[in-house]
Amino acid sequence: VLQQIDADLMPADAARLLRLKAGSPALRMLRCYFDRGARLLTASANLYVADRFQLVTSWSQREARPDPRR
Repeated sequence: VLQQIDADLMPADAARLLRLKAGSPALRMLRCYFDRGARLLTASANLYVADRFQLVTSWSQREARPDPRR
């Protein structure tokens, strides 16, 4: 899984649905899921209201997998 989080601005259509001002601070998250052969299976791009988002991760050591971006 490749996950990328960037600071962004909320587009007008999404801001309206979330009752925000257009251009409010937002977080954009891109997630890409790969199979063992590094082929892309699915991807999602999501916007989050900057002050309504919390990222929690938990890491454990397992067998190393090749980086699909290489």
